[in-house]
Amino acid sequence: MFLADFRPGHAPNSRHNSGFGSSPCLFPLASELLFRATRPAKSLAWGFAVKILIYGAGSVGLWAGTTLAKADREMTLVGRREPVQALRNEGIRWRGWGGDRVVPVHWAVESTASLSPAPFDLIVVAVKSFDTGNAVSDIERFTSPETIVVSLQDGLGNLETMAAVLGSRVEGNLLGATLTTDIELTGPAAIHVKTRADQMRIAPFHRWHPAPASHSIAALFREAGVEAAICPDIQQELWARAILQSAIGPLTALYDIPVGGLRCREGALDVLEGVVEECFAVAGASGVKLPWKQSGDFLRRLYSHTLSEMAEHRPMMWRDLQKGQRTEIDALNGYFSARGRETGVETPVNDWVTRLVRAKVSVRTPEPFRESSSLKLA
Repeated sequence: MFLADFRPGHAPNSRHNSGFGSSPCLFPLASELLFRATRPAKSLAWGFAVKILIYGAGSVGLWAGTTLAKADREMTLVGRREPVQALRNEGIRWRGWGGDRVVPVHWAVESTASLSPAPFDLIVVAVKSFDTGNAVSDIERFTSPETIVVSLQDGLGNLETMAAVLGSRVEGNLLGATLTTDIELTGPAAIHVKTRADQMRIAPFHRWHPAPASHSIAALFREAGVEAAICPDIQQELWARAILQSAIGPLTALYDIPVGGLRCREGALDVLEGVVEECFAVAGASGVKLPWKQSGDFLRRLYSHTLSEMAEHRPMMWRDLQKGQRTEIDALNGYFSARGRETGVETPVNDWVTRLVRAKVSVRTPEPFRESSSLKLA
């Protein structure tokens, strides 16, 4: 899985860190001092026993499970049959950044029906965007007003889907989070972490909610060794990275090339620019403030740095198509197309790209992924 860093002027920590950017996050130390002064009686990161549910045992779910295991918390993972069996037998196999290791899992299940209905303190949703609806309906009964729910997912629309189901049940405890790293799923419960996890950004779904839950989660991940900070607007973070993923993911998948190869394919950059310009127009019509004033600023950074820094990288959409799996095109280019129709913005390039990816997926996977997914309502 790849999630790019978007801060302008940021010095990348790895060749997969694009250097794009958004609004600055609160300085971690200042953020922690503020949290110490205002934290609630029960804190996730200050010595209390914490029950964690990670919903989704793909690359991000396994990364989160391994990372939070460093904080010595009670953890349950929910996933499909094959990874769950591997988790039970072998634990999480981590290879790459920070050294190879095997992390035992407290509890791994295919269905939440086998779990006690008692609320969890923290629920991390790490499924693909097309499974978000099933996931949030499944976890609803494990939430309470004190439960913190974090979306650690690619694409747009996930938080809105979760908010529609959970409503006021979790109030200001519904958070979005972004992460910069490159993770590849190499086996049923095995990941190759190719780069260090750069600064994790966390914020409430609704900007007007206070952020004590965000401080708790940031402190918990810092306890586990991840640089984490609070950002003022999670939507800006999500939209910024979705534009980059929409620009490069589908084209690398359709052409079957790494990111750097886009420079060498006739017409590829014309399509890329059309995607970006439409995404910016949709963002403007939707009232979303991006880190760049116009698409040209984004493209200049993309051409001068990002395509070179990510030259050998193959995005998740390429990996999904290679495995014959459903992609997240509907949460990226397809989302911009749908939002464009709602706001009166024409998006012919994103429409075309979305149709091509869907067509390629349908050739390789004739039956919808959701019918074979075990991440269903229990």
